[in-house]
Amino acid sequence: MRFNNNAGHGKQDSKSCGASKIVKESIEDRLLAKEVDRLLKENSHTVYDCTVDYPNSQQDCLDKIIALCNKNRVDLNISHHLNSGRNDVNGDGSIGGVEVWVYSKNSKAYEIAVRICKELEKLGFRNRGVKIDPKLQFLRRTKDEALLIEYFFVDDKDDCNLYSKLGYKVLAKAVVEGILNKKLNDKTNSTTCTEFKNGDYS
Repeated sequence: MRFNNNAGHGKQDSKSCGASKIVKESIEDRLLAKEVDRLLKENSHTVYDCTVDYPNSQQDCLDKIIALCNKNRVDLNISHHLNSGRNDVNGDGSIGGVEVWVYSKNSKAYEIAVRICKELEKLGFRNRGVKIDPKLQFLRRTKDEALLIEYFFVDDKDDCNLYSKLGYKVLAKAVVEGILNKKLNDKTNSTTCTEFKNGDYS
């Protein structure tokens, strides 16, 4: 299979960095995207890196990512994101969780998205389900099947604690297992993230 793969925003010091609260989306998305890339290639699939590091704006970032994606004919376009909006920096014992966005329930990406949500749910993240939005530019403007993963909430301490405990490699492996619909032989161990203090990694 062939995939386009991107971290959904520019780098942290760019004009289009992602959400930032307890963790920084632009940093963690790159770790997740690179590990998904590695695992897909390790399992004999073709992956094109469509991440954009220094766009001129948020719209420019989207335009450039989509242009890179549309250069290749693929089975699936994948965009990696972290969510925000929980405003739970102190923790309330509840996980915000994962959701995956697709263009249509009739798309081939829909069943893949369902599997990704289920795999991340097994790790302890609340399964918020597959969301449909034909207006999202990444889903609407890419020529081939596409999905956008919102792994967890950057502003929810419970989500970030779980992510820190598991590590990005464990989440990426779960996503690839959802995409390929099989268990991987890759012996990925729990690689804990750097501990964060005072609302940021240190």
